[in-house]
Amino acid sequence: MSIPKSGLGRELKNSFKDWILDSTSHGFPKIFKTERPSLKVMWTIGVCISIGFCSYLIARSIIDYVQFGVTTTIRYKTEIPMDLPAVSICQNQMFSTQKSVEFKENILRENGIEDIFNSTFLSTFFPSNYQESLNLITTEYFARLNALNYNLSSEIKKTFGFNIEEIMISCFIGTQECKKEDFIWYFDSVYGNCYLFNTGKFENETLKEKYKQSDLGFFGGMRFEFINEIKPVESYTISKGFHLTIFDSNSSVNSLRGLDLSPKVQTNIMLKKRKIIQLPDPYSDCLIDHSSFQSSEVYQSTLKLSQTYSQDVCYGICFQEYLISKCNCSDPDKPFFKNVKNCLTIKEIFCDFITYTEFMVKLDVKVACSKHCPLECETIQYDYTSSFSEYPTNIQAKGILQYLSRKNITENYSLDEIINNSLQVNIYHDRLKLETIEESKQMELVDLISNIGGILGLFIGISILSFAELIEICLEILFVTLQQERKPK
Repeated sequence: MSIPKSGLGRELKNSFKDWILDSTSHGFPKIFKTERPSLKVMWTIGVCISIGFCSYLIARSIIDYVQFGVTTTIRYKTEIPMDLPAVSICQNQMFSTQKSVEFKENILRENGIEDIFNSTFLSTFFPSNYQESLNLITTEYFARLNALNYNLSSEIKKTFGFNIEEIMISCFIGTQECKKEDFIWYFDSVYGNCYLFNTGKFENETLKEKYKQSDLGFFGGMRFEFINEIKPVESYTISKGFHLTIFDSNSSVNSLRGLDLSPKVQTNIMLKKRKIIQLPDPYSDCLIDHSSFQSSEVYQSTLKLSQTYSQDVCYGICFQEYLISKCNCSDPDKPFFKNVKNCLTIKEIFCDFITYTEFMVKLDVKVACSKHCPLECETIQYDYTSSFSEYPTNIQAKGILQYLSRKNITENYSLDEIINNSLQVNIYHDRLKLETIEESKQMELVDLISNIGGILGLFIGISILSFAELIEICLEILFVTLQQERKPK
């Protein structure tokens, strides 16, 4: 049975016109309702402009959403008492005793370096326009790598620097005296003999209570006095003073982020504790779920070094893996990875140098270590400002002299030597507040839907129920077609 096209077309046209006239959208009913051509043109232009603006703004909303922007919120929370940070205390040179100087001289002599400033070997393999300065740096680095040898016992390494009791004049937390067991010895890759303080652990790894600050000002924080005992090896000394690193007790110490303390100076370090919480991918490069990295040896080795994961430490271990594959030895200056021999010979150190340059300059470290080292989303930082004053005064120097005499220190220091080698450092929170910087999504999915709904309603009057009208016209077309098919010819 054939259906007259004119009859079906007329019915569909009437149904469509009725649908448009009853539509809740703006503009379209006016185009069909008015009989004046000029008004039809006006409404048509208006509807087209509205649809154009509407489409542009919806596209902008979608683009803003897929850019995954964030809003940063800063909050301050009062904490009384407030945990004081962990501290690493070092002299700012590795070789500061007579035994350490003898060790250094033997290492250089075994490699044919007798005179540091007139070495044919150094000028041949490490030529420079600033040869004397480079020779000092090169020999210090070469001796330092040998001191970091895994095969050297802790007892031997301890002879390279002074005991904490020999260099410390006083230590207070507020008005409370520090205890000997508060200090944990470790051998730093840059500064050698160092001591950790306020890590929340004893040397045997059992937990202890951390020191806290309950009052403002340096009398509520940490206060250390040191004397720089380098008199026996002063002729070999490159620098004088101490090196201090402030870090969160749940993380591992990185002495490269510390600061030097100069003799004859009182240094006041005012802390600001900050907690940063980032949103994970795709809002940033960080990841909360590290389950896909559990099979990585590099990642697992990083976790063993501290209570919390750090991408910076992981990158160091990632380099060790790359170095072992290239030179069949490990760099003792980097975090421990595998029980592989150290790069200690000139040939191995040269291979280490070439590999390090290749890894850091030619390779993209982020890409090379992407399978091992995710970025953490939550970190704790300590920002600080410093102020300085002259130290010690004559009366303070006399007090130090009397203290050293009472402690039976073997070196006989004059008053001038005490003034030239003593220092004091005060570490304290400038306010007992934790600053939290937290990211939140700039646009949620509900915001995107609300934006699109508001734009559609503003420009063309469409709401969510308007989409039901589309279903209505589709059903109406179906009904009209079926009715026409059932009519007799």
